[in-house]
Amino acid sequence: MINDLIPYHYTWEIQDSSKVQDAMTCMRRYFYNYILGWQSDAPNNHLVFGSAWHDAYFFMATMITVSSGLMITFLLPIVQNFLQKPMNCLVERLQ
Repeated sequence: MINDLIPYHYTWEIQDSSKVQDAMTCMRRYFYNYILGWQSDAPNNHLVFGSAWHDAYFFMATMITVSSGLMITFLLPIVQNFLQKPMNCLVERLQ
């Protein structure tokens, strides 16, 4: 009876870590994603944030290299400070 409603797909026999994790977290999510093949139309929040971060970083780098000396004087210390803090933490942890 259920075979008439949902046609068999060969990927049902393949189990990977993503499928197992989804099944352990929520069987309904597993059923929707891997049996019915339903996917969300909404964009992934993490990918949107990452794209925005890269766009902003590219904009800052472009402004530093293209703009006037005043903009370089303003942005360069900010960027250097931003990059220096993680390096200081890393050096402290290694000592």
